[in-house]
Amino acid sequence: MQRVSLGFSTVALLLMGAGFLEFALTPGGSLQLPGESAMAFDQILRPSSATLGLYLMSVGILILATLPAVRVLLALVLYLRQHIWRDVAAAFGVLLILLLSTRVK
Repeated sequence: MQRVSLGFSTVALLLMGAGFLEFALTPGGSLQLPGESAMAFDQILRPSSATLGLYLMSVGILILATLPAVRVLLALVLYLRQHIWRDVAAAFGVLLILLLSTRVK
């Protein structure tokens, strides 16, 4: 599970760093705080008007945001394989809460 976490975090960090560099090195681009907000999920799927830097940073943020759910899902699979039913129920409950918390109203 640590390898998955490290892999997800590394990929997300590389994408966000590459996006930041592309954004910072673009002629005419200005770094200001607060900057542009990250792209919404549907915009990430159809990146028509976004700059490459903003797109890369948004994908990196999305990958980093999915890490907790991926870790809980891996724990759930591990507990299922080991037949530890109490932990299966706990992991399933946590995963359900994570998924329900992402609902947009």
